Amino acid sequence: MKRKSEYFQGCLIGGAIGDALGWPVEFMRYSQIKDKYGKEGIHDLVISSSGKAEITDDTQMTIFTAEGILRADSVLNNQAIRDEALAISVYFSLKYSNDFEKGLIASVNHDGDSDSTGAITGNILGAYLGLGKIPMKWMESVELKDVLLRLANELLNKSGN
Repeated sequence: MKRKSEYFQGCLIGGAIGDALGWPVEFMRYSQIKDKYGKEGIHDLVISSSGKAEITDDTQMTIFTAEGILRADSVLNNQAIRDEALAISVYFSLKYSNDFEKGLIASVNHDGDSDSTGAITGNILGAYLGLGKIPMKWMESVELKDVLLRLANELLNKSGN
């Protein structure tokens, strides 16, 4: 296991960026995504009036789970992850195992739950590649970046116990 801050931070920030990239196209048909964002689909974060790319319940659940792990000796995981979202995420994480940006873009441009597949793919690729392989423009734009970085460091510290 990669017990370094870079990989813990990459996991949480990567998931939040994937979530933020996927939410504008969540449950849109692929043809609708192409109509709105061009033939290659969505390729960049949508920045809200707050100046940040907004996250959804997927990142909020990650934050709550991380907080729970930090605050409790054991946490039961009762969240069911849909087989489809997990399969899509694993596929694109393997296909683009050395390219965070391409992997995330591919993982959200489809019919279905794009914010979930983006979040899961971002978690996987972020944990595998580390924070340094996540595009800086996305990292600086994602909502709650500082909270996620703090949680990643706390999780790393707790994992050493």
